[in-house]
Amino acid sequence: MSAGWLEEDDIHWAYFLALEEDLHRLSRFVEISESNFSAHSIECARLLLASCSEAEVVLKLAAGLGRSKKLGDCLAPLGEDAGHLVSGKVLFRRSGLEIQPWRDWTSSQYPEWWTAHNGVKHDRSNHYKEANIKHVAYAVAGLFAALLLYLRRRGVRAVSPAPRLLRISDHLGSHDMSSEGSIISLQD
Repeated sequence: MSAGWLEEDDIHWAYFLALEEDLHRLSRFVEISESNFSAHSIECARLLLASCSEAEVVLKLAAGLGRSKKLGDCLAPLGEDAGHLVSGKVLFRRSGLEIQPWRDWTSSQYPEWWTAHNGVKHDRSNHYKEANIKHVAYAVAGLFAALLLYLRRRGVRAVSPAPRLLRISDHLGSHDMSSEGSIISLQD
């Protein structure tokens, strides 16, 4: 592909696609929908921990921050892009579920799914039920939105292949079809 394109050989995009594929596989057994949000499992715990960890890495890269910083330290360096992230919506194609994964993120408050992730990570025996479909859906969607923001800030104009399960709002990109198949355009 031409300059400005990113394909799945980028480690962050490849890792996201692997996590999204795992969520897609999970959706064969439990539909990603509000009626199933409380369903929890070991697989949900794995996906929640992995997605949140990668989202933190990607946002720190986007903000130009080091490893020792916290997620909350990313907001100010992201500038107006933080507003795009907070207002960005992600659609789950099959169920039609549309969410704003970063909607509640401020300098003093984290999204509910991020707080659940910390509970599952640090005290799993008391927070295991927080490893549920709702928090996993929001975490994978949050990673997707954060990754598109990061790639856009790097000057990437389009990514391919597009995810199978998720679609993004106009704030961070758009889905298009090309001769190579489904892509996400990150152009303004």
